[in-house]
Amino acid sequence: MDVELFYFTGCPNWHLAKERLSEAVTAVGHSVPEITLRAVETDEEARAFRVPGSPTIRVNGHDLFPAAAETDCLACRVYPTPDGLSGAPTVDQLIQALNGASGQHRPLLRGDGPTPAFRNRARPGAPARHVPTIGGLRPGVETGSILP
Repeated sequence: MDVELFYFTGCPNWHLAKERLSEAVTAVGHSVPEITLRAVETDEEARAFRVPGSPTIRVNGHDLFPAAAETDCLACRVYPTPDGLSGAPTVDQLIQALNGASGQHRPLLRGDGPTPAFRNRARPGAPARHVPTIGGLRPGVETGSILP
């Protein structure tokens, strides 16, 4: 499994993403020699590598959390988490995404499944984007559904 973390030096969240990714890779038991860090320092590099923001995590060339739209410049990236938007996915989200990337379907290590707050947010693999909500729920979306 080839795991890459794309970031730009000024990104305040890439260190946290790296730490969480390392923990998730260890938790799922994949034998990854190391996480490849890929610095993206110019708008041209962001376009060339098709990096929708920093940090971006790819496994075997595929974004674990595909973005809704490509960016054409260096930008910070946010991820929907059970606690709201964050600059990095949670360890549990990374574990789910890594298991999905490898074709395995194991339950989360920190619980029996998504928490109630997580049910109303985008799942790993869903676009990393902001969805307007009212009281934590998007109008017209039932609990347990996946947001677009």
